[in-house]
Amino acid sequence: MKTYQNVLPNGARVIGLDHSQNEYIRDKDFFALLRKYCGEDAIEMILEKRKSLCPGWNSTFSPPTYWIKVQKGGKKRYSNFLFMGTDMRDEIIEALIITAPSVDLLKATCNCVCELTVEFVKKEKNGIILPPGSKPNQPELN
Repeated sequence: MKTYQNVLPNGARVIGLDHSQNEYIRDKDFFALLRKYCGEDAIEMILEKRKSLCPGWNSTFSPPTYWIKVQKGGKKRYSNFLFMGTDMRDEIIEALIITAPSVDLLKATCNCVCELTVEFVKKEKNGIILPPGSKPNQPELN
């Protein structure tokens, strides 16, 4: 899958996978991005989250932590991710990496991107698999 990157006016970046031809994102594709921007422990978070899901349910979350990468020249870049998927392997509905030059900017961007992604999936993809009467989790980065 091809990756895309949107640079926001505030300096934050949103990195994702173009899965317009597929209903779901494959684990191996997103996990490769996670390794690059966050690390192996981010993958473990997703695998643990899946274990707690009931069959057929989905979860949307952005962990309350972040990763720091030191770039060339010593500048720091803070990263986190958004995951929307089911309990099944290779059934990631949407997944994004968010990076920013500061923690505060990362938190604000993550919260905004999470809300926009939930709305997009509800309206455009009709892709949220939930029991009747339920609403998707509203993730929030602390």
